[in-house]
Amino acid sequence: KSSMNIEWPIDEKMDIGWRQQYFQTAIDIFKPNSYCEIGCHNGRWASVTCSYILSMMHEVSFEGYDLFDLANEKTHKEEINGKGTGSYDACFKRMEKLKKRAAKKKKSFVYSLHKGFTTDTLPTKAYDMVFIDGGHKYETVMEDYERVKQSKVIFFDDYDIPDTKKACDEIGATNLITWPSKKKLAVLINV
Repeated sequence: KSSMNIEWPIDEKMDIGWRQQYFQTAIDIFKPNSYCEIGCHNGRWASVTCSYILSMMHEVSFEGYDLFDLANEKTHKEEINGKGTGSYDACFKRMEKLKKRAAKKKKSFVYSLHKGFTTDTLPTKAYDMVFIDGGHKYETVMEDYERVKQSKVIFFDDYDIPDTKKACDEIGATNLITWPSKKKLAVLINV
């Protein structure tokens, strides 16, 4: 299935949480058991996404990658990062809470969080679904992609950033936001 054959939502308002409807569409179709988020920041987005996956799957594994508190003004500038420094502790607490909620429902949620640059922490691995929202420098996006390129569904945030757009265009990812908007999201389907 290519991204062109999927009926993606059209939401020109794009309020807080606007990406979730795109993720839910992919989750509904591909039923992922494994999810990787590169740039998981404080775990809020990962928690929402994993909760939705758990609503339909019995077993889910999550891997989160971020600089967390290793990030600073220099890395923010180099990696074209506008959301500030993430929090390992906040992410950990969200994942633990989700793990407990899953266990109460007799479901399995396993996770691992990895602090540091993905060049040092991210293995070459295939996941059912990936969200690339870490460093936005061209080289970083390409390196992250190279390590997860065998994954089934790969979302790229911030397609509006020139370096990210260049990488996505070379890779063949499809921009899902075709109307005028400052926010952009691209996807690559490998199924």
